[in-house]
Amino acid sequence: MSRYPDDAPLSPEEEEVMRKVLARGLAKYRGIASPEFLALMNEVGEEGLRTHPLMRTLVRRIAAQKAPLVSGEVPKGGRGSDESGKEGAS
Repeated sequence: MSRYPDDAPLSPEEEEVMRKVLARGLAKYRGIASPEFLALMNEVGEEGLRTHPLMRTLVRRIAAQKAPLVSGEVPKGGRGSDESGKEGAS
């Protein structure tokens, strides 16, 4: 039994988020670094985001966030909070 509570594989949506995060992070190195280096960094990044408990949790949280329906200001507590800034309000 793992000491980490969440060993379930990433869902397809979470995998997509992970790939987008990696692509965005590596984009600035395209044209500078070799294709072999970029492939290696992508592989290392995927492994870290899939297996490290904190990173996997962050990928899951990012994937679970709903995109805002309209642009504008976000309440003080961020998305998922009520006007008072308390978390968890719907």
